[in-house]
Amino acid sequence: MRSFSTLSLLFTAALSAFTYAAPAGTPDLKLPFDTTAITGLTSGASALGARATTPGLAVVFTTLQTQISPLAAELTFLTPANATAANITPIVGQIKDCLLTATVSVKALVGLELDVILAPIEGTVILTVAAVAELVGGVLCILFAAIGCLLKVVVADVSVIVLPILVDLCVVVACLLQVVFGLVGGLLAAVLLILTPTVIAVIKLLACTELLLCLGIKL
Repeated sequence: MRSFSTLSLLFTAALSAFTYAAPAGTPDLKLPFDTTAITGLTSGASALGARATTPGLAVVFTTLQTQISPLAAELTFLTPANATAANITPIVGQIKDCLLTATVSVKALVGLELDVILAPIEGTVILTVAAVAELVGGVLCILFAAIGCLLKVVVADVSVIVLPILVDLCVVVACLLQVVFGLVGGLLAAVLLILTPTVIAVIKLLACTELLLCLGIKL
């Protein structure tokens, strides 16, 4: 039996012989099938990958609603005695952070296919515009209904501090909605149908120009 070192030397020599025997040039090979089929498969795989890794609007707004609902509830529980700037500011700040995170997620959808943008949380059937409007409008209703409750209990000296904070929050909401409405045609009109008169009244009361323009609401 040959030793391992001997076999290694023979194997190395064989490889050297194969290398030196290889032609210097590379022949122009033509594949015996249409390569466009491979391109199509690659594109399809890329789309599937995007759908699997990029959360659609359903995931983004369901997550957002879960995050802001308890924070909105905290605003509704405040009373004239504890509705102070010190108590309100951190809650609004947390809501703002949630909205900013959602905005980043929505911006990641720009340029992607509708089956990614409107992907359901479960299943394969993409969402309708009406279904997305329910999610978006639901978040707006929760948020501005809570702000409406807050405004009823905030005393005058506190409102001077709190109102600019709430208007700044509206600007962040407008930035999010602007991207969302650009992704899905007809979504703005569908969302407006869901907003309650109370919610629209609160939005008008805050008089945030960016949000009013985004929603097409006139004072």
